[in-house]
Amino acid sequence: MHDYISKADEYKLDKDDKRFLKEQALSGVEIVDGTARLCAMNLFLHGIGGEEPVTVRDALSSKGAIEFDMVLTNPRSERSRASP
Repeated sequence: MHDYISKADEYKLDKDDKRFLKEQALSGVEIVDGTARLCAMNLFLHGIGGEEPVTVRDALSSKGAIEFDMVLTNPRSERSRASP
């Protein structure tokens, strides 16, 4: 998503817009500490993210302090025990 927006001709981003996109626009929440570290490392390797790009907590436990315009997620890799 970052590369698409930053390189697309239809988005005319000035210097401040590009900095916001790189440092603040994308963030993550992950409940598993190791997965959060992997995600943060991936963002870092792609030059994306600010001070703490991934927060370790349960994203579904309660409404957070920040509301988002879009949520991207991956499906679970295994079936939940609660599902039939």
